[in-house]
Amino acid sequence: MRRTNFKGVIIFLGLTVCYVLGEADLGLDTTKPKILDGKNVPNNPTRHAVKSIQSEDGDIIDCIDIYKQPSLDHPSLKNHIIQLAPSYNPNMEEIQTSEQPLRSVTSQVWQKSGSCPKGTIPVVRRRTHNDDELLSNSRKKSPLTVHQRNHSKAILLTEGYNYAGVKADIKVWNPHVESDDEYSTSRISLRSGPWYDFESVEAGWAVNPGVYGDRQTRLFAYWTVDASKKTGCFDLTCPGFVQTSHEIALGAAIYPISVFRGLPYQITLFIFKDPNTNNLWVQYGERTNIGYWPPKLFKTLTYGAECAEWGGDVYSSKLEQVPHTETQMGNGNFPDYIDGNSGYMKRMRILDISLNLKFPEWVGTYADEYWCYQSQYVSDYVVDPEFYFGGPGRNDIVNGKANFKDVEEKLKQLNKPAVKTIQSEDGDIIDCVEIYKQPAFDHPALRNHVIQMKPSFDLKELKINSKNESSKLTVFQTWQKSGSCPEGTVSIRRIRRENLLRANSAQQFGRKPQEVVLKSNTTIEHKDGQSPFFNNTKFSMPTIVNRSAATLVTVGYNYIGAKADINVWNPNVESEDEFTTAQIWLKAGPGDNFESLESGWMVNPQLYGDKKTRFFAHWTKDSYKTTGCFDLHCSGFVQTSSKVAFGGALAPVSTEFGQQYYINVGIFMDPNTNNWWLKIKEDLIIGNFQDPKNRFSFLKKRLRSTLSSLLIQFFRERKTMANFIFWVFLILVLSYLSNRLNGKATFKEIHADVDGKLKQLNKPAVKTIQSDDGDIIDCVNIYKQPTFDHPALRNHVIQMKPSFNFKEMEFNSKNWSSKLTVFQTWQKSGSCPKGTVPIRRIRREDLLRTKSVQQFGRKPQEVVLKSNTTIEHKDGRFPSINSNALAFPAVVNRSAAILVTVGANYTGAKANINVWNPNVESEDFTTAQVWLKAGPNDNFESIESGWTVNPQLYGDKKTRLFAHWTKDSYKTTGCFDMTCSGFVQTSSQYLLGGSIEPVSTEFGQQYYLTVGIYMDPNTANWWLKIGKDIPVGYWPASTLLFYLNHSSTLVEWGGQVYSSNVKKKPHTKTGMGSGQFASGLRGNACSMDNIAIVDFSMQLKYPQWVGTWADEQYCYTALNYQEGYGKLPIFYFGGPGQNYNCP
Repeated sequence: MRRTNFKGVIIFLGLTVCYVLGEADLGLDTTKPKILDGKNVPNNPTRHAVKSIQSEDGDIIDCIDIYKQPSLDHPSLKNHIIQLAPSYNPNMEEIQTSEQPLRSVTSQVWQKSGSCPKGTIPVVRRRTHNDDELLSNSRKKSPLTVHQRNHSKAILLTEGYNYAGVKADIKVWNPHVESDDEYSTSRISLRSGPWYDFESVEAGWAVNPGVYGDRQTRLFAYWTVDASKKTGCFDLTCPGFVQTSHEIALGAAIYPISVFRGLPYQITLFIFKDPNTNNLWVQYGERTNIGYWPPKLFKTLTYGAECAEWGGDVYSSKLEQVPHTETQMGNGNFPDYIDGNSGYMKRMRILDISLNLKFPEWVGTYADEYWCYQSQYVSDYVVDPEFYFGGPGRNDIVNGKANFKDVEEKLKQLNKPAVKTIQSEDGDIIDCVEIYKQPAFDHPALRNHVIQMKPSFDLKELKINSKNESSKLTVFQTWQKSGSCPEGTVSIRRIRRENLLRANSAQQFGRKPQEVVLKSNTTIEHKDGQSPFFNNTKFSMPTIVNRSAATLVTVGYNYIGAKADINVWNPNVESEDEFTTAQIWLKAGPGDNFESLESGWMVNPQLYGDKKTRFFAHWTKDSYKTTGCFDLHCSGFVQTSSKVAFGGALAPVSTEFGQQYYINVGIFMDPNTNNWWLKIKEDLIIGNFQDPKNRFSFLKKRLRSTLSSLLIQFFRERKTMANFIFWVFLILVLSYLSNRLNGKATFKEIHADVDGKLKQLNKPAVKTIQSDDGDIIDCVNIYKQPTFDHPALRNHVIQMKPSFNFKEMEFNSKNWSSKLTVFQTWQKSGSCPKGTVPIRRIRREDLLRTKSVQQFGRKPQEVVLKSNTTIEHKDGRFPSINSNALAFPAVVNRSAAILVTVGANYTGAKANINVWNPNVESEDFTTAQVWLKAGPNDNFESIESGWTVNPQLYGDKKTRLFAHWTKDSYKTTGCFDMTCSGFVQTSSQYLLGGSIEPVSTEFGQQYYLTVGIYMDPNTANWWLKIGKDIPVGYWPASTLLFYLNHSSTLVEWGGQVYSSNVKKKPHTKTGMGSGQFASGLRGNACSMDNIAIVDFSMQLKYPQWVGTWADEQYCYTALNYQEGYGKLPIFYFGGPGQNYNCP
């Protein structure tokens, strides 16, 4: 049984790489090198036919000499030597499952009429002689926007690694295609590059009348190197694909076709890279290798794919509009995993760069138009995960103008004109609506209602645990970080078209499902073990089929209010039509027709479109039958507060054995007006449930025979001398064990290891320099540096300098010439001779400060809770999958504020880093740096450099140059500087760990450190360059690293604070950057400029996509600021840590 693991970074990378959602006008230069660009239609191959076969379906198959096939008409392939077969069998690597499914295989119609001889290939004769028309039809249409509005997908995808292959069993159908210029496919694909310029190879079946001239289901292959703008085509209709098989014809009709309740006919397709030739092969039916795409076609796919996909694709100019196309995907049905009466794929596999054929470690589903075409992944209770997809296109939900008119009218009814609009970083849009124009006043009885702005009462609360209460961590709403609504308005979460289309009907939107009651046979247990009685009758609750509850209940009095501190979590919700709540109810009336007021938090993907934890309110007067709704989705609740939005996401949420967060919810009746007020926190009044036309007839009677369900925590404690002695003894024992196992070693144990560690780190010096700052610098023979203690590097031949020289796009070269650069303090006292490298001497006290000698020089392991931090796109949108905003993991002991880019393979990054000396507390440290990362989120590889203030490592609070690496996300590998084997230093000029001066001052002189990390394309070594292009040394990737041995998939610039006191109260006072917030800009906040990346174009340039991310917006912030037109943005980051808003 497999489960999908939707970790933050993984999803963030997958969707950004494959198809970032949202619109953008990037003004891109699409000029491409003229390498197999597919511009020319190949010469008519019939002139080379050795034999022709008339198929019974009307096709003519020409058997063409293999060396006279269309691909070889291209000038670049005229002397191409065909690889007749792959150099290995990739299927041999697969671990077979214990149960192999029965598969009804297909063949091609033309094969019944004859066969092509060996040495030839079968080519389907074109039915048109218009070359321009053929080329136009055979190339997929380039996406109109990032959404690909002329393409609609329903797919399963995986990313996070370099993929060398993708495979699946694909069920074969014959879907309806409405127009001749539309098509429908079911395919597998490998993809690499950004959405607007990706490279892709695909194979599957298609119904494509524009290419094939009919509506038969046909085998196809497709490629492009520029998102189908100028290159690529189906099958052999342009130079590109080199066919080797004489048995299978690309573009030929497939038979038999699956029918409902008939045999499930399917094709097995496998696209894989030959590791010896880099040819991308297509294999059909486990044994027949059809042919390959030569590596000269591609730039990035030659090195491996970033994304693998399985699923369906519909092309039409009538997508996301009315009327929608009726072109079907799959067989025209929505996913049906019970009967298999839909498109599906089974035995899905990827081939990774280790040549292991396996099911991917992570998968995610995606659908462009889930009301037209859907995707469903099934992993529970099956031997091998299965993927179901498809849909009818236009249907009862999207069937023309009538239903869309209903949706538009409902949207107009719910979304009122906004005085101000706030774009929240979680993807929500918050409208600040004039208080008298909120939805409640659509009710006829409330049109002349005078709002009661605040309650007329003030409740006195019995504070039993006031001490505990003051220490509780409360949540806020995510949107509040992005702005606030002015007085006289109320904050309302905007409802979108897709929200309504998820509902069963526009009229039912926002309502709780009606409770389906069987019988009343569930008794409520009293706290003393007895059941409550009314007039000697046991009190019972109804059995509800579609709801399961676990509640604390009180009855027997007239209640006019209830409250609780509700612990906030984010539980799993399995299906889109399910939801979960933690809440308070106040109820009155008969069991089959009760009235109820409710509030708390919930996870409700069908209502809100994601699985975030959100604040809600709800009411009903007939036990959810026909009245009531969530939030402000109908007339009922009158909101008075501008500070809270119903349906707004809550953050942060509690974690297991970690920080616990709470929301205080109270519902109280105003004794003078009978309005029921909702309050959160102690003093924040949100609004009241109004009672037009005597709506709450039972609740107005002050809840006679009431049931009120509350979530309350009880704590009891007994103190005795025996208990006290026992606990003191236990604490001492645990403290001793903790020191032995996880913490600081004892004095004798440390000193037993210190001498050995000092000998290991401090190598014999050719020369020693005493620096003004107290450091001792040893000039060590370059071949005796600590790196060569690594067994794999003992015979390593040092690369003395890089073999590359990048061309840089210097937009701010004028500004750069005026920048003040730093130097290292030790350089004033001397220099190391050539053939040596400067190494900062480690002293005994340095080792004694660490928790253990073995951990010396390492970053603390990141303690990850969950992925809940969104990344903002530069145009204000949020990359998402199925409406879920992409996320980075929440790390407990680290707070970061960064600029990030993803979506390509990066071989370098640089920045000019503004140098400061922020305040750092005790065992904390702070950095300003550049990261290059690759690999899965929970086990990534990273190489890093910048400046740091790290008193525990260096013994002072000076600003110092550092480098760091890890291959397992800081768990057991890697270190700072030269404190372990890893970094090979070549320069005698720069000292890793050496102090930097001068540092910048507020509104005074600003000083900079230029840091660049680049991969040498010839050796795969990652070089660190400092200042004006001075190489300091390199990380030998082939020895140290795995994922970074090819490229980086994620680059970050910014700062971080490591502390055990981040994300808690009281917060650390350790500063990041300059210790001032990013909004202070130049001279006040820390900055990075001349930010650049290197990709396989081997040019330094500003990234195509960037986003900002800050863990704790009230403690440290990030801002990418562009000063004027034509200038590159400058990234500002930092903050003071603890402050008024970050207590």
